[in-house]
Amino acid sequence: LERESPINYVQNIRTPFIIFHGENDRRTGFVQSEMLYRSLKALDRPVEYVRHPGGTHELTRSGNNRQRIDQMLRTWDFFERWIKAGGRPLE
Repeated sequence: LERESPINYVQNIRTPFIIFHGENDRRTGFVQSEMLYRSLKALDRPVEYVRHPGGTHELTRSGNNRQRIDQMLRTWDFFERWIKAGGRPLE
């Protein structure tokens, strides 16, 4: 698993990144997502990080409806900003 971890390749990440993490995720600890976020920030890469209180690994399928809607809206906004701009934020 360590070989597959994105943290080992963070220097190669150039695309904008958004990270969602449920604080009660038992499959992937939030420390890992925070490490990835901080590493990308340190490299001045475009990255956003959202932690959902009480959220689990199943957030997108069976989680809190408000958090699921929040995640969908943030994802839509993220795509609007980055895809429409061809990888650059809209001015």
